[in-house]
Amino acid sequence: MRHGVLARTAVVILGLLVGWGSQAAAQTKMRVGHIVDIDSIPLLVMVQKGIDKKHGLEVELKPFPGSSPAHTALRGGALDSIANMGTNAAALLNAEGGDVKIVRGFSLATLKVAVKAGSPLKVLGDLRGKKVAVTSLAGSSYIMTAMVMKARGIDPKKDVEVATVPSASLVAALEKEQVASATVWEPFATKAVKDGTIRILVDLGQEYRDLYKEEFVQAGTGVAGSFLSKNRDAGARYVKALDEAIAFTYDHPEEANRLASDELKMSPAELAEIRKNWPNGWVRTGLTPKLLEDANNMYRRMYELGIHEKLVDAKTFWVVP
Repeated sequence: MRHGVLARTAVVILGLLVGWGSQAAAQTKMRVGHIVDIDSIPLLVMVQKGIDKKHGLEVELKPFPGSSPAHTALRGGALDSIANMGTNAAALLNAEGGDVKIVRGFSLATLKVAVKAGSPLKVLGDLRGKKVAVTSLAGSSYIMTAMVMKARGIDPKKDVEVATVPSASLVAALEKEQVASATVWEPFATKAVKDGTIRILVDLGQEYRDLYKEEFVQAGTGVAGSFLSKNRDAGARYVKALDEAIAFTYDHPEEANRLASDELKMSPAELAEIRKNWPNGWVRTGLTPKLLEDANNMYRRMYELGIHEKLVDAKTFWVVP
């Protein structure tokens, strides 16, 4: 009797060990790039808390200082995903022959139109006839600024002069009065306001929300089509891991800020202050019908601004794994 119990116990233990071994062996490696920014917090949480491994993934995070080198790495096969990829950039890469799928909305707009501290400008309409700075005519800084201007009756192609200025020089351009306004984002906006250098004229994310009753999804989680076609299940697990990491970032802000502090080179207190000015920064849910509708409306407005030669249909590359 006792020998039978021992034998059955041994079989159960062996089965568990085999199961654990199979689970470990089944972990899918993913090379995930991210543009180092305030919205990187959930990614750092995901890896440091082991959430990726819980979902059968082994994520290797690869930080990038800007979007262009990350896009090159994704197209060249050096990355499987860019977690916080610009939604317009994904559409443009696909139009150029790339194959990028957006498997999840990631973060919402942090963009704000700023003026020099002490500037007499009070409302967006005061920028008529003035020079306004953005970082790129194909990037979110111009797109959101132009969308909101157009909705407020300001023609971004006729009523203002648009200048492209490197991100590192935006605040200096305001200080030297080379431009009347500059479209900035977090964490730079909060830091410059605290330093007394700039004043926020318009929060573009809030303006967009007020105008259209929709969200501007600034970044989505882009996955290489070649990876997703071979690893569909891993793609689904990746989305679940991001869901959990984003929920943790919202539910446990102090711990999330602490985990991200070293990588982002900001103290937990600084991250907390920035997040107060961006309280709903991340998309909480997956690709819902409402989110896809918002994305298509966003792309339609880009088309109307001349950003895209053809109307982009989000449903062709925003996919649920």
